[in-house]
Amino acid sequence: MHAQIVACLRTEPELRNVAMTSNQKLTDVIQGLPAADFENANGTVTIRFQDGTLMRVRATGAPVREVPSGARVMQAADGDGELELRLEDGSSVSFTLIDPRNAVSVLDAAGKVLYLG
Repeated sequence: MHAQIVACLRTEPELRNVAMTSNQKLTDVIQGLPAADFENANGTVTIRFQDGTLMRVRATGAPVREVPSGARVMQAADGDGELELRLEDGSSVSFTLIDPRNAVSVLDAAGKVLYLG
């Protein structure tokens, strides 16, 4: 299933107003993984990667674009209740998190928790 992802796209001036810092723990878990599928259901975005890794983000916002299958995350950054996934092609996807301390989870294909935050 290929669906749109809940995200907020920001212009360059708007990005400068949100202080983003690299989230190295999350980056280490998802960096370089090719995306397989994106789903938006009831405020939860689910990103499935080709190796079976599953990332869930509880976010606010409306669908604004599709993220292509095969896109690779190069870096995760966060700050001020926002999460930004920076992709290999230079684009990025930003989310406004429902709860910045408890909105992101990543599980491996076997269901083992790789990241909670």
